[in-house]
Amino acid sequence: MKTSEYFISCDWGTSNFRLRLVETLSLNVIKEVKAREGIKKLNQNLGQKDRLTFFADYLGSKINELPENHRKHSVIISGMASSSIGMMDLQYATMPIKITGEGLFSKEFKTNSGLDVILISGIRSESSIMRGEEIQAVGLADLVKEAESGYLILPGTHSKHIQFGNGVFRDFKTFMTGELFQLLAEQSILSASITKDSINDKTESSFLTGVQLGLKGKLSENLFSVRVNSISNKLTNEENYFYLSGLIIGDELSYLMGTLENVILAASEPVFSLYKLALSLVSSKKKPIFCNAESLERAMLEGHKKMLLQYGH
Repeated sequence: MKTSEYFISCDWGTSNFRLRLVETLSLNVIKEVKAREGIKKLNQNLGQKDRLTFFADYLGSKINELPENHRKHSVIISGMASSSIGMMDLQYATMPIKITGEGLFSKEFKTNSGLDVILISGIRSESSIMRGEEIQAVGLADLVKEAESGYLILPGTHSKHIQFGNGVFRDFKTFMTGELFQLLAEQSILSASITKDSINDKTESSFLTGVQLGLKGKLSENLFSVRVNSISNKLTNEENYFYLSGLIIGDELSYLMGTLENVILAASEPVFSLYKLALSLVSSKKKPIFCNAESLERAMLEGHKKMLLQYGH
């Protein structure tokens, strides 16, 4: 079957919606549409309407912002759209799955307006679940294959560490690093002791000090030191901001100390630079492999393309 020249990629998360018209061969993005209508907000406005029709109508309204001659291409959707509050509640695929995406659970259907849609579900392990990051992982399959075995780290509000080897994603862990930092920085007693700032020589030094403590695996024991730093004038509030970040990220990475496995970091700024710094303090036998924002963006499209081709589009 002939591969379509274009497809429509949709990353539909809890808080945000992103649609991209993509040239299949090159993965060049021809047009992008972004909105703040994530799954959670739309679900709150669902009322008594039919769920699939309601979400499909919203999807169609955004596709109508694409050039008129590109509105009938196949649409592939990942993220929270396949959850119980999304378009259609799909079951999770279970680990292990092949790095090529075989084993992911998905559903193909046609909307009332005639759109051909492929909806991808998430994956689960014995201890965790994810929706969306698995597509990025599949999109990084070539790099994962080259590394043979190790851990793929995808930082975020809920960071994912995916273990891989022998051509499969074996297992994964979820770390609530981003959400924990936000809660402590904005709603805890520590909030008066920190001020958001950009990374510089002084804040970098404070960040690395925090990472060193975090890598010892004693996060709770050291959190109150953020307040002590402020009261005793050991650190400015700006330096404290990165000290707290270092504590939490260091704790996340602490299990990697002394690892013999490859570690692949794939992230966007500003977290990419912070995790890269933190990994410089993780004693391991192999140098980490780094994928920046551009590589991660392409990985999402590559993952969607691979799933699309499995359906013969």
